Amino acid sequence: MTILLALTQAAACGSRPEPGLWDGGFATGNCSNGASGQFTCTPDPGSQAVDCEAAEQGLELVTIGDFSTAGSVNAKRFYVYTDRSGQGRVSSFDQGWEPSTVEDPFPRCENGRTPRALHIQGGPFYGWGGGFGTSMKDFVPNDAAYGCLQNSQSPLCLPETDELASENVAVDASGFEGVAVWARRGPDSQGGMRILVGDINTDDDISYLMYQKDPTRKRNCERVRECGCTNHKPCQRWDTAPLEMQTPNLSSWKAAVDAERLDLQYQMWSCASAGYYCEDPAADVIPGYFTSGGMTTRCNSCAQTRCDEQYEAYPDGIQNDEDKAAEDQPNDSQFNGKPCTPYTFRSGVTSAYCFDPATDPPPAEQDEQCGDHWTRPIYLTNQWQLHLVPFTEMLQQGWAKRFGKMDTSHVTVVRLTWDGGYIDYWVGWVGFYRHRR
Repeated sequence: MTILLALTQAAACGSRPEPGLWDGGFATGNCSNGASGQFTCTPDPGSQAVDCEAAEQGLELVTIGDFSTAGSVNAKRFYVYTDRSGQGRVSSFDQGWEPSTVEDPFPRCENGRTPRALHIQGGPFYGWGGGFGTSMKDFVPNDAAYGCLQNSQSPLCLPETDELASENVAVDASGFEGVAVWARRGPDSQGGMRILVGDINTDDDISYLMYQKDPTRKRNCERVRECGCTNHKPCQRWDTAPLEMQTPNLSSWKAAVDAERLDLQYQMWSCASAGYYCEDPAADVIPGYFTSGGMTTRCNSCAQTRCDEQYEAYPDGIQNDEDKAAEDQPNDSQFNGKPCTPYTFRSGVTSAYCFDPATDPPPAEQDEQCGDHWTRPIYLTNQWQLHLVPFTEMLQQGWAKRFGKMDTSHVTVVRLTWDGGYIDYWVGWVGFYRHRR
């Protein structure tokens, strides 16, 4: 066992942890031994430096996110989100949009050119976990540093013939084989991480854009907005709900506060529970959001408050086909102003959703809904590794609308996600790859 471990580490391939390091219960608290492990105070064994040039030999890579260089003090164009369950948090992030990177105590490359990394710690997550990623609309593929100009000979471009190409919401990754990630984990972390890719068939943002431009047109998949509280929690007015005040340590997506403001006395309806994420509604609130320290955070809202929320990915709205000014129309006309109506799906699931039964079709069943992107898990060790995930090995999970094949010519989002439990991830680089031809 000892010899095998030594050989494995010498090859910089990592190893599975001994039982009990991350698959059991953890005691939280401050570490007096100087260990970097957040939950068990287990010292981080770290990683040997890797010959990065050798690992990347024979590959053509295009960068989506580089968090490892001296100048990469922020994860540009990346956001983070979590289920906010229990004590679930992403404690290393100072903000949810373009979070800060940190100095890496175990730089991954032998030549010392990778002094920083994105360090993501949190837990325990009791729900579906969380993730971080970037939308191609924020990736700016016509930025010479990150992609190419349309119709150029560079390796990654906007789709040349597509009605949404002008919106800069997708990139043509059909010339690449898949997603590449440099990553490792700390001693307290689950080993699993999911690599996820969304396209114009599965992406909520595309469905939003199509509805705002022409609500009568059939969309690739459908959005549903639930306004009832999960787990049958009561929906109460903010000024009467017995909620614990907390200041969150991350914001949601790229929400903006400048586009639309309401009466400062707006009374919010929210799901009553401990560990709430909203503050005084008299402190400059738009529906479902509050501002703290310059960040805008989505709240755990319900009822009409939830139906009237702006769409997070497009907080300023868009112009529709009649060129109606964005400020003169609801941010999300599919749900804004709609009543919160009880509804039972054919599966028997009952809650309340934003729709008017007198004028709107019922909420889309699960097999028509968006969000079931293409994914495949990878296993992280304590050693830095380059993980290559081919598009052809990614599958949908099957909980929403199914499609026969990923549309790699219209990739709209790339994310790295995790499940419930504890996480302690180090990520240095994310991008697309292909073997040299």
